[in-house]
Amino acid sequence: MATPPEGRPAMPEYAFYCRPCKKPFTAAMTMAAHDKGVAPCPKCGKKREVEKRIAVAYVVTSKKS
Repeated sequence: MATPPEGRPAMPEYAFYCRPCKKPFTAAMTMAAHDKGVAPCPKCGKKREVEKRIAVAYVVTSKKS
């Protein structure tokens, strides 16, 4: 995940798959926006044929274990 611009909160990236394009893609969205629906495909712009996918996540902490 890229570092957000200074002064902007970090947003999670979600994984999607566009069936017509047969391409996976990710989109940075707020949790509220993700709960309401899917992101449009960056290639074709469709939302109707996009499905949510499960993405791998990792957590970075400031303290050593």
